[in-house]
Amino acid sequence: MNELWKVLKDTEGPVVTLLKDIDSNPGRGASTGDGMSRNQKFYGVVGCIVDGTVRDVPGIKKVGLPVMGWGTVPGHGPFLLHSVNKPLVICDMEVSAGDIIFADLDGCCKVPVSHAEEIVACAGEIRRWESEVFEYFRSP
Repeated sequence: MNELWKVLKDTEGPVVTLLKDIDSNPGRGASTGDGMSRNQKFYGVVGCIVDGTVRDVPGIKKVGLPVMGWGTVPGHGPFLLHSVNKPLVICDMEVSAGDIIFADLDGCCKVPVSHAEEIVACAGEIRRWESEVFEYFRSP
């Protein structure tokens, strides 16, 4: 774990951590909980995406770190850190250090760095258009 904390300490933010459960029985034990979320937030992490399960959801909410996983489980298994800052496939996305990840309650996706500004501008246009449409349907 010390390798993870060192990388987080030395990385300019914002940082989203990506954790993958590679156990022979994925989901059997939680990959993160309120304690690890607290530590991540201490090091400036702004979100955590887990290709696996999480635990201590009420505690995670108190910490204030957005965490996404594909389920919950009451306990944790043996947590062994396999690698840090290496490319991986998480939630069917190929990701590498430096990738831009967008996540909300609907899910997550990788944003190509080369198109980030264009995507932000396009998202703003969509928001403006949607607000006009919503306002139209709220009007008498």
